Amino acid sequence: MLLITCANVANLTLARATAQQKEIVIRLALGASRWQVVRQLLTENFLLALAGGIVGWLLAWWGLALLIATNAAQVPRLQNVRLDGWALGFTLIVSLLTTLLCGLVPALQTTKPDLNQALKEGGKSSTTGSSHNRLRSALVVAEVALSLLLLIGAGLMINSFVRLVTINRGFQPDHLLVAKLDFSISGFTSWVQPTATRPQVTLLALMQRLQAQPGVQSVATINALPQGNTPPRQPILIENSQFTAGQTLCNFTGISPDYFRTLGIPLRQGRAFTEGDVFDAPAVVIINETFAKRYFANENPIGKRLAMEGRTPWQPAGHNPRATSPWSEVVGIVADTRKLNLNADTVPEIYAPYWQYPMQTPELLVRTDANASIVAVAVRDEIKALHKGLPMPKIQTMNELLADVIAEPRFHTMLLGLFGVVALLLSAIGIYSVISYTVTQRTHEFGIRMALGVQVTDVLKLIIGQGMRLVLLGLVIGLAATFALTRLMKSLLFEVSATDPLTFVLISLLLAGVALLACWIPALRATKVDPMIALRYE
Repeated sequence: MLLITCANVANLTLARATAQQKEIVIRLALGASRWQVVRQLLTENFLLALAGGIVGWLLAWWGLALLIATNAAQVPRLQNVRLDGWALGFTLIVSLLTTLLCGLVPALQTTKPDLNQALKEGGKSSTTGSSHNRLRSALVVAEVALSLLLLIGAGLMINSFVRLVTINRGFQPDHLLVAKLDFSISGFTSWVQPTATRPQVTLLALMQRLQAQPGVQSVATINALPQGNTPPRQPILIENSQFTAGQTLCNFTGISPDYFRTLGIPLRQGRAFTEGDVFDAPAVVIINETFAKRYFANENPIGKRLAMEGRTPWQPAGHNPRATSPWSEVVGIVADTRKLNLNADTVPEIYAPYWQYPMQTPELLVRTDANASIVAVAVRDEIKALHKGLPMPKIQTMNELLADVIAEPRFHTMLLGLFGVVALLLSAIGIYSVISYTVTQRTHEFGIRMALGVQVTDVLKLIIGQGMRLVLLGLVIGLAATFALTRLMKSLLFEVSATDPLTFVLISLLLAGVALLACWIPALRATKVDPMIALRYE
């Protein structure tokens, strides 16, 4: 952004200084030193930069307030960000250096003309040397190339963000409440303790009472929603399988019987869990499609048995049907679901009945057809009624949970998109200023051409062609740089290649279209000049 702005300011400064060249020549002819004229031009630039800096500071102040207001809930510690003296000092120094660098070169070039030639009648047109034109053209090419780089980066981020937001995660997030419970206060550590301390007792009662609440369609629980970025790490053994435990890694999840119905996850084969799948019942599991395809590629998994290595079931007093058999039977296959993280990947999953593997911190899931806030109040009331010592959980909708997941990429996308829009605007201004200046300088020439019978379309082609040649050169250079640099964005993109052809083509066409409009407006203005007035123009 800074480079694009520097190129634009330098271009505008050069055009402005060239327009003042007659005045500068007269000052030099009357005895002013070159340093005095350069100092005058730099002072004018400094005053413009100071005014721009004040406006920029106000925009930064208001923009930061808007940024915090719209993103503070999703971006950690964003509310602590402030504009401070160091930030203002840094931007002030950058602004002054930018002003000096962007104004010095045009000032030096403009203050060394051929005085004799410049003071002749018609000298205005003759002083627009080819070196000035080459410099302005080079700045336009640089602006286009840098803008294309920034715009394609923004385009890739937007494309990635749209895919992340619209991805099908394998369940229905609408009208779904999530509450993280904590039964550690109950003192549960093993199955030999009294029944009252076991978390599944209170949890089952809570689920039954919530199911009776108006507006509640179904209630389920899971030991933990799959939110982390850690890869599958639960080793398993498949009976009579060629795979070893080290080769069969998966995620292990404990769920209540209504979990799949509550989340809207389709059952592909077999059966779901029932209330009869309690701890004393034979151990059963359900696998997802990825697990079935990877480890049971050529056979039906239903009825197969597997054991989770390193996971010893609780040993209650009395009969334990798993004391002699560590195997769990596969009774069903369900559709894949994606993790609630930025990777949103699909991994092998094993689901076990929560009543057979209860945890201390389960997550409650409530499917509603009413106002979510009303149901959330009911959840808190029922928890307080059942066990006053349990901490009140944080309750949020699944859509809010997903919004928190994508908060960081949304923030990055918004910032980069904003930079891209500003870069596009700056490039359009830079191209327009150069073409407009060229049209102004060549008004006399265009008047002669039209007086000799040249068609309006020919003048349009001449002017637009000159501008679009610079734009196309900038696009070529920008594409080469973008192909090399966007690879650094791989870690920020979701299901989008860093060299996505569609994004590259669309952004290039967008920039070319804006550049064409920036060339067409001054070209159209040139064709509306009366040839007689143009012939007298000086």
